[in-house]
Amino acid sequence: MSCLFIVGTRPEAIKLAPVIAALDRCGGKAQICTTGQHRDLLPPILQEYGLEADHHAGGDNDYPLAALQTVIRQAQPAALVVQGDTRSAFLGAVAARLESVPLAHVEAGLRSGSALDPFPEEIFRIGIGRLADLHFAPTAAAREHLLTAGAAVGSVHVTGNPVYDAALSILQVEPRIAVPTRSILMTVHRAENGGARLQQIYAAASDLARAGRRVIYIRHPRITDADISGLVGVPGLAVLPPQRHRDFLRLMTAADLVLTDSGGVHEEAAYLRRPSLILRDRTERPELLVPGFSELVGAETARIVTRARTLLGASSPLAEEPLRDGRAGERIAAILAENFSICR
Repeated sequence: MSCLFIVGTRPEAIKLAPVIAALDRCGGKAQICTTGQHRDLLPPILQEYGLEADHHAGGDNDYPLAALQTVIRQAQPAALVVQGDTRSAFLGAVAARLESVPLAHVEAGLRSGSALDPFPEEIFRIGIGRLADLHFAPTAAAREHLLTAGAAVGSVHVTGNPVYDAALSILQVEPRIAVPTRSILMTVHRAENGGARLQQIYAAASDLARAGRRVIYIRHPRITDADISGLVGVPGLAVLPPQRHRDFLRLMTAADLVLTDSGGVHEEAAYLRRPSLILRDRTERPELLVPGFSELVGAETARIVTRARTLLGASSPLAEEPLRDGRAGERIAAILAENFSICR
């Protein structure tokens, strides 16, 4: 018997890779089904982590529910595993329920408190929570969210988040790289940070660069040339294409500050003890927010610049977290093996 993992995006691959590796170590079998959600970003990450897809559902269809059902019938898994709050994860969850296959949800129980922010991610994660048979919550707070929503006590397991396993596996073997000092690492990708909000964020980055800070902006594929036209030629501001995960983490390790609207990057910044400004109005990871070290700032130019100048180079007040020990993947794999008899 095997577990079928739905992997549609770069973050899903990063966070599920440690679970798949742990299953492999215990003699279990993992099948991977990709979708077309991150057509450009996903293949390099799969290659980086030594993963190969056994199935593909999607093609040019952004909502490949029927294709996922066909894959499930072909794979005949003991359980289907999804991660996070993506379109691929939600459709995988629906397909599992339609095909009467047990469903396990990694990174379960995160809640922002608003159904429309972020949208549609909050709707997706709530929906997956209603459908899942096993919930792998990264924190005790996430567990409480699930129990409050009606999940059975025995179905919820606090495992930590395998994003930390992935980071640890890289940083243990990768040397630091030389990055200009006084650097700021920035990512922006969320749909809600488009239009005027995006330009306000870019104006803040430009102001910081002109003030003598080296800004390294990792451009997401959804960002157009027209979007970044105002950044061209700004002294001290470098726009880079998507990086290998190991290269991105090395850039973050050397940065004095991280500006991001990504939940996963927020988690990695906390793990690497780098100060961060979260370019959103609310977050599903409030446990990572610490005044003077990691703050929600939205997209207003003046606020971003002011708080960036305050937080640059701040020391981490975060206590060591036992669940950030690099063993979340092992804990999740062990529970899957116990419930579905998939390890020798």
